Amino acid sequence: MKRYTQFKPFIISEFEVTDWHHPRHNHNHYELIYIKHGKGSHLLNKTKVNYKSGDLFY
Repeated sequence: MKRYTQFKPFIISEFEVTDWHHPRHNHNHYELIYIKHGKGSHLLNKTKVNYKSGDLFY
């Protein structure tokens, strides 16, 4: 499984995609995800979670 490692103290990224192309992964840092617009499903800790605009994953 791919592992994302972060060495900077704080990173903010904004991007738009129609399909998520990252492989299953884990990381060594805390991640906060805000859904600006759109809807879909996210696999989080082996659980499928539906999301929509305004949702926040933490």
